[in-house]
Amino acid sequence: MSKLTQARNELKTRLVSVDGIDAALNPVDARDKTKHPESGAFAVVWTLDGKQEVGQKSVIWRRPFGVDIAVPWDAAADMEAADMEAYLDTLCKNIVLSLAAKWDAQLTHEVSIESLSIAYPDKGNGKAVISFEITLRIVDSQP
Repeated sequence: MSKLTQARNELKTRLVSVDGIDAALNPVDARDKTKHPESGAFAVVWTLDGKQEVGQKSVIWRRPFGVDIAVPWDAAADMEAADMEAYLDTLCKNIVLSLAAKWDAQLTHEVSIESLSIAYPDKGNGKAVISFEITLRIVDSQP
């Protein structure tokens, strides 16, 4: 398994470790409602266009991933709108803390989180969406 695949899997593991996120899916699985967790809160991890260079017997990836996290607006039954906003703010903080924690230096050499935003439910879909980009720098050497 390449280090790029390992880093993607680590990203998904870190997302699921955050209280309030119950699954991390690829875009194909996210379209399949049977793969959604019962809670309704899940992350979709998109592999975006990246850059790579060839080093001495290695490929150096600068790979961005887009992450969209769907959170049911009524994540807590008796929440007022302001409480839900506070819940989303806390969820964002916990996501950033989880992703910013030290990565295995043998796997990921650099982590950058950008463009974190929250979109509120529109037209009755009932979900807020937290979106951001995370770029990982990975050195994948030949065996």
